[in-house]
Amino acid sequence: MKAFLARHGEGYLEVKWLPQQIDRLRTRADRAVVELLDDYHTLDYLHTAAGGRRELIERLLDLAARLGGPTVTLDPANVTLKRVAGVTTWPVGSTTHVVRNKADVFVLSTECAESWRRVVFGHSLASTQAAGRCIRIFAQYGLLALAWRGAGVVRPVAAMCDPDRPLTPLPSVRRPVITIDGAPVDGDIARSPLGAKAFAECAGALMLANMVLENAREDFSDAVKDEQWRVASLCGRRIVVMAVRILASAWGVTPLPGDPVLLDGLGQLVPEHHHLAEIARRLMELSIRDRDDALRAQADLERFVAQVRQATGGEAFPSSFSSREQWQQTIRHGYQWLRMGGYLDAYVELDETRDLLASGGAQPGARASSRRATEK
Repeated sequence: MKAFLARHGEGYLEVKWLPQQIDRLRTRADRAVVELLDDYHTLDYLHTAAGGRRELIERLLDLAARLGGPTVTLDPANVTLKRVAGVTTWPVGSTTHVVRNKADVFVLSTECAESWRRVVFGHSLASTQAAGRCIRIFAQYGLLALAWRGAGVVRPVAAMCDPDRPLTPLPSVRRPVITIDGAPVDGDIARSPLGAKAFAECAGALMLANMVLENAREDFSDAVKDEQWRVASLCGRRIVVMAVRILASAWGVTPLPGDPVLLDGLGQLVPEHHHLAEIARRLMELSIRDRDDALRAQADLERFVAQVRQATGGEAFPSSFSSREQWQQTIRHGYQWLRMGGYLDAYVELDETRDLLASGGAQPGARASSRRATEK
């Protein structure tokens, strides 16, 4: 309409004077122009429910063509799905994450994840197997673009704003922020409160703490079996430290401070679980002198670890060092997260974490035995 008015001498661009411009033109226009202005006025006040969204859009496109715009046929075969640069997909366990521009992490619901897997770039809206509702969400969030066949990307235009920029909603308030299987699902699509790099760093720290905890549990059991009470005490405290790191990492704390600082501030960093912070501080004082002490400490530690893993969604973390199969499961979990971390140039806490990728699935104990046999 603005272009039409400009061709008839009404060149002011601001939309707020549009009614006055139309009224001025009406006083000097011929019948054909007046009919166009009347049709515009009718459609401007027409509610969608009067004929349905599709009928309204078709009438608007017809009027636009009559006003001098291009003729457009409302046919989904004309709109194709186009890849957006910087958008990558990271499945972890059963959770699908989509990273946008190495900055934002989105987690998809089961329905949206299924549609995302069905997206084939180059297919049209008429031929895609992805749900239309999900395609709309993906386009709004800038995860894919819609292109007019043969004419490039469709870009929305609106006065005094830039609707071509992707939607960035408020972050999810679900806690924990991250689990061993990814960010928690929150509606159709949710943005993590962590930036992409911090998200990957928390994931790496979470995986590493879980692995070291499993190693400390094994060491604790061996120390008790051999009646090495001082070693058992140290291993027990190490279990507590790793459980605290798990909790903090799951709540998005990165980088992790030193363990004494983390333990002291855990109640503020993870306010939903003050009681776990209190238990952790108590268990850090444990001292084992005999088998009875060891059995009591073991029961307390196992209960604490179970509570932490329940709070952080880590109940299914494998017993990494109990069998080759469990170690393989640990490797698979770690590999998924490390791939994302490598892509985002995230900080990896220890070199041993990187070594997971080159371990071939062999248990550390098995590798050590192999080295000793070779040396002999």
